Amino acid sequence: MQSFKGLFCGLGVASLLCSCAGINVEHPEVDQIKTVAIVGATANVKFGDIDGKEKKESSGMKLLSAMVNSALPEATAEQVAIVTYGATALTNTFNSLNGWKAVPIDVVVENQAYQDLFKPKSENAVINKLEGLQQILGKASWVVPTGMYPVPYDAVVPQSTTYVNGEKIEAETLRRLASLCQALNVDAVAVVQYYFAYDRGLLSGMNGTGLFSNVRGYSTPMVGMNVAMIDKNGKVILSTDRGWGKFKADDTVPMMYHNEVDLKDGKGKCVDGYNKTIDKALASFKEKAAQKLSVK
Repeated sequence: MQSFKGLFCGLGVASLLCSCAGINVEHPEVDQIKTVAIVGATANVKFGDIDGKEKKESSGMKLLSAMVNSALPEATAEQVAIVTYGATALTNTFNSLNGWKAVPIDVVVENQAYQDLFKPKSENAVINKLEGLQQILGKASWVVPTGMYPVPYDAVVPQSTTYVNGEKIEAETLRRLASLCQALNVDAVAVVQYYFAYDRGLLSGMNGTGLFSNVRGYSTPMVGMNVAMIDKNGKVILSTDRGWGKFKADDTVPMMYHNEVDLKDGKGKCVDGYNKTIDKALASFKEKAAQKLSVK
């Protein structure tokens, strides 16, 4: 898995090197879209340190740890709240973009066809198609809204072109996601993946003792995101470039406790800090998408 430092540095470098970095749309297919439903909202459980100051562990040791320890990191209620906000906020963004109408998240997760498509025991389940050791070991390490299933962006828009039995590796997943268009009565479905990290402040690593043992350190939330939209024919008609943007909160929040990320500050400041940063990301997404959609 790409490091958070590499990911966010890559976002910045790409935006400098590629003036076209941003949103890709496919005309005339995208012009036919009137309704859309978000069928996957995914985020990382472990929030990375943008400065790379977290405890280092070799990739070999990470793999060994994942194989030995069956209990992978579990999402906290605060993380679920943040990614749920991200899914809802993107729904609202779609509702204000290009005259589209977006299906509410709760309607999606309550749809029986949606649930059937992702049931792990189903031989047709999309989740069974997310092949690769990394995805198998990390399958339980995604944060998703309650009732949703993880659809990593790479499963829809891979970083490289790979063919299996004469077709692109993502083709089967795209077909199955496209099948939800009829079930949800929409023209297209969409997936979003958020990347949550933080930038340490001067007092981030405070490890108090005695009367100061409960002192929390402050860091700045950072958010990256990728969005893809798939039409009824299984074609990706909108996607974000990797490197199209990175977003940093305006303020620090008390998210560090004993040098570890802890979003449970009791006053909601950490969750609110990430939510506001998601808003910044979506404002940029809406602006760039509107520009591309207006050019036929």
